[in-house]
Amino acid sequence: MAKSRKVTAARKTRTPKSRPKPASRRSAATRFRPFYNYPAARSRAAPDSLSSQLSAAIRSPDAVAGLRRFLKNHASPDREYQDAFQGTRIRAAQFELMRLEYLSGNVNAGDRLLAQLQDLDG
Repeated sequence: MAKSRKVTAARKTRTPKSRPKPASRRSAATRFRPFYNYPAARSRAAPDSLSSQLSAAIRSPDAVAGLRRFLKNHASPDREYQDAFQGTRIRAAQFELMRLEYLSGNVNAGDRLLAQLQDLDG
């Protein structure tokens, strides 16, 4: 009886712990959840409004390309906009694009956008 206990105790071995997989770069086609909530329903945003176009750009299958197109069409190089709402939406799109660039592993593009977004010198 004592032998069988020793044998079963000897057979027990620890299973090696699995190592965590290294973080890999996400593909550009990976869907990201937007940081800001934008209205998706037509009742909340008029079809031709800046908000609806921003929402469509973020919810597009390739959000990075959609945001680049949106900024190309609406961003002003001198940062002069009609009102604060337009400036806020452009700024939010720039930050969202920067965030998506970093998440997709494109650090250089994210750094360039971050440098453009910094308002203070020094």
